[in-house]
Amino acid sequence: MNNYLTKHKKTLGNFLGKEGKLISVGMLWTFLGTFFSRGGQFIAFIIVARLLKPELYGVFGLIKNTVDMFVSFTGLNLGLMATRYITKYEDDNIRLSNIIGLSRVISLITGILGAILLFSLSSYLADSEDLSTYYKLASILIFLNSFNGAQKGILIGFRKFKENSYIDTFVGISLVLVVPFLTYYLDVIGAIIGMIIIIALHNLTNLYLIQRILNQKKIKIFYSRIKTEIKILYEFSLPSVLAGTIVMTVTWTCDYSLSQTTGGKEQLGLYMAAFSVSLLILTAIRIMGQVLLPFSVKNFNKNNVRFDYVNIIIPWIISILIGLTIISFPEILSLLFGHDYAGETLRITAYFIILNTIVISHRQGIARNFAAGNYMWWSFISNLVWASVSIISFFLLIEYGAVGRAMAFSIGFCLNTIFFIPFYVKKNLCPKEFVLSFEPILVWILIFSVLIINYFGIGLLERSIIYLVGLISFSFLFLRLWKRVTYAEKNV
Repeated sequence: MNNYLTKHKKTLGNFLGKEGKLISVGMLWTFLGTFFSRGGQFIAFIIVARLLKPELYGVFGLIKNTVDMFVSFTGLNLGLMATRYITKYEDDNIRLSNIIGLSRVISLITGILGAILLFSLSSYLADSEDLSTYYKLASILIFLNSFNGAQKGILIGFRKFKENSYIDTFVGISLVLVVPFLTYYLDVIGAIIGMIIIIALHNLTNLYLIQRILNQKKIKIFYSRIKTEIKILYEFSLPSVLAGTIVMTVTWTCDYSLSQTTGGKEQLGLYMAAFSVSLLILTAIRIMGQVLLPFSVKNFNKNNVRFDYVNIIIPWIISILIGLTIISFPEILSLLFGHDYAGETLRITAYFIILNTIVISHRQGIARNFAAGNYMWWSFISNLVWASVSIISFFLLIEYGAVGRAMAFSIGFCLNTIFFIPFYVKKNLCPKEFVLSFEPILVWILIFSVLIINYFGIGLLERSIIYLVGLISFSFLFLRLWKRVTYAEKNV
């Protein structure tokens, strides 16, 4: 393993320059941790989907999205805040102490309040006694996830990728062993209890590791001083949490509304199964994102084209490669989830979800630059525009079930991106060459062409040919873009 890390550290070091070694090692360790963590979650949820069948899996998905919606608010994006400011003040132990203390106290308070709120509202949100019970039990997850998000951000800020990888690996393996086992015996309640156990263990291991780091750096947390950093909450966390809350609120509203239609829970179950594809792709993207965020803070507005390519274009490439595979061979989904989920609804829903994921992936590096440049209020405005378009589109398309749910978000993501491209370029959030030049425009044309052709259900041979042609075309365009921007950089 050490030889492997050394080899790739040198390769990316030559590719990116002096920071390449740090990024490459961090990325490799993060890959290992995220592979087991998110991979474990992916496998566990596939097994849970098979055990619960579409309708009950739709109920589980609704509960999970409800928890995520609450956490998007109670978490206050403290993890992102901690990462940004720990990176910025890494040599100032007093500021580090204050920021870590602030993250912990606020996440504890908001997590507890969020858990109490969901517990109190469970009877109003549920359309059955069983669902009300599930919500009450799941309220514990709000507290655990809110606090854990802040702890993860602290670890990433200190760039402890290796140690974090060990923890994520433990969490991923535990998910596969515990959650399906309890689901088999207790159905939805078992799945929720399993999640509670795993996230509680995750919290404990993160706390232990952070305390070790604090001891090594001789940092003591004085909670009486955290009030000096309160302004960070308004400048960074408030717009960040509002942006995240908008996304989760719209997501939950759509899921809940869909579940209330005739056959809606089954449609929601199909949507959640197809959405697992997005989780798989975004898992790969988050591997890079966790490592790149601290470096985005350091490189923002420095015209480092090589870093910008890795930060913005590489996540896009990953999503296209995985997405193209699913688009060309949707039978993979039926094999994973079983015959209860097979059919045209799952296939077409997956196509729209993959489109959403590719758009999101293209914007991941830009989103990191929003955080690096402290443009979080603009991030809020961007999400507000997306939310408005998506929610209107959903209620116009709700009769189409899972397909309408996915299509509505596609409309929102695509229109939002087109609308905000001038802003990205003007504020140096993204080089113009990465959004408005020949190569990226042709890439988007190819993506939509492949989706449209496969939408009409062509044969396996034709799909295989289009898949190979697509791989070659995308590879050529991205390589051409890389050579062009780096050549221009050398000649500046």
